[in-house]
Amino acid sequence: MLEMPKVYYARSGDVRIAYFTLGDGPNDILIAPGATSHLEQNWTIPLLREFYLGAATLGRVITFDKRGNGMSDRDATFTFDERLDDIRAVLDAVGSTQVHLIGISEGGPMSAVFAATFPERVRSLAFYGSFASWRKRPGHPSGDPRTVAEFVRDTEKLVDGFDDDAVIGEWVSVFGPATYAEHPEMLSRACRTLRDRVSPTGFRAHWTAAYEADVRHVLPNLHLPTLVIHRTGDLGVPVGSGRYLAANIPNARYLELPGTEHIEMPGDELVAWIDEQNLKESDVPFSGRSLATVLFSDLVRSTESAVKVGDAAWRSKLDEHDKAVASAVAGHGGRLVKSTGDGVLATFDGPSRAVRCGLELHESLTAFGLKMRVGMHTGEIETRGDDVAGIGVHIAARVAAMAGTGETLVSSTVKDLVSGSGLTFADRGRHALKGVPEEWQLFAATGGF
Repeated sequence: MLEMPKVYYARSGDVRIAYFTLGDGPNDILIAPGATSHLEQNWTIPLLREFYLGAATLGRVITFDKRGNGMSDRDATFTFDERLDDIRAVLDAVGSTQVHLIGISEGGPMSAVFAATFPERVRSLAFYGSFASWRKRPGHPSGDPRTVAEFVRDTEKLVDGFDDDAVIGEWVSVFGPATYAEHPEMLSRACRTLRDRVSPTGFRAHWTAAYEADVRHVLPNLHLPTLVIHRTGDLGVPVGSGRYLAANIPNARYLELPGTEHIEMPGDELVAWIDEQNLKESDVPFSGRSLATVLFSDLVRSTESAVKVGDAAWRSKLDEHDKAVASAVAGHGGRLVKSTGDGVLATFDGPSRAVRCGLELHESLTAFGLKMRVGMHTGEIETRGDDVAGIGVHIAARVAAMAGTGETLVSSTVKDLVSGSGLTFADRGRHALKGVPEEWQLFAATGGF
């Protein structure tokens, strides 16, 4: 067996992300792994190693262990925001500006969000055995058929029996090679492999995040060459999930292969896809459109307050407001786009950070005797110089207009993208937003700041 590439660590905030690269050349290929991975173990799996080597004939392969498992820091929380940060940290560490991105299984949702949020850094996108929502939901009947209670029950059984090969073997028989179940020695080795990859508590966290992830609203914003590959009898992720991805991503190509093995990487097909993309124009122009979380804030009863305290005192309060808002937005990694009079418009590349910014604004402005409403939505925006426009901005403004005093109101899209963040929400029901098609489910952020 060839010697494994050297493992390096990229700093993503306070977390260290393990990665390696293989090959060189002008074309970078980033592989986002599934729910659990371990770089050293992956190299010993023939199907994965052969895929790495095949892809490396076309350019430089980059792959990593997600935070919380494998060789990366284990004691780390993770949200979509943080996972996007981790990808950027790895790409920055190796000096990569643009990649062919491949999302395997649970690595697919994070790849979709990354490609939509940072389209200038992705040349093409491919999914294998992946999903927009693994969980069955209204409007998405092809997902995992278990109820939430059944999923929690099954997950806790696995966590409690993490030292029992018979228990873990049930999971391996679905998400690992099915033949392992017929060979006790191979099954035992597969169980040890899983335990090496992730702790019991880490498994629960990753598994729950995969089950709760919902990036369906992100798919229409993927305006780049996309390939979806799925096996007809995939035992881990139903084939309907792959079909849904392909049907809802503009101009996506769909390839359905025979077989039931979730782990059986279609290396030849993926390498052929990358080779095809490499024959096209190498520099993909940035269209100015990207996915972002748009936040609007608005002071409540500002005119009445100005009349009551007088112009000078009100001006002083507004100065305090401006400082507090600018500090909160910058502190949560956002961009303050402009003032809207008695409020602001800001954008964030991570919805969790945007929600926490909104909660902080209420807390900090209360000290100055000011009340505000905050609303936000994650959607596609268009950058126009220093300003932003587009349907995502329009929806965020409508959501903000419906927020109550002291409330941070978010669209269902925001809530769907912050699973695992610790943020909590109260359901505010379905509402018609002026000028926006269909009704939208809205939620008020209630905690987790």
